[in-house]
Amino acid sequence: MGDLSNTIEIKAPVPKVWETIRDFHDMSWAPGVITDVKKVGNKNGSEIGAQRILNDAFHETLIKLDSKGHTFS
Repeated sequence: MGDLSNTIEIKAPVPKVWETIRDFHDMSWAPGVITDVKKVGNKNGSEIGAQRILNDAFHETLIKLDSKGHTFS
């Protein structure tokens, strides 16, 4: 599997950004990009191991969660 990296600058306070994106199952902050999110399994969006399928194509698992952001594969 390859690696993907992307960097952007968000002009907002870190606590506000983190509050917006913290729930792994909530992609409402990306309208028009993410059109469908399916929760997989019984873990909630703030638990390591939470899984989702984005746009019926991208299968992701939350592998790390901290105040700096999500890490998933």
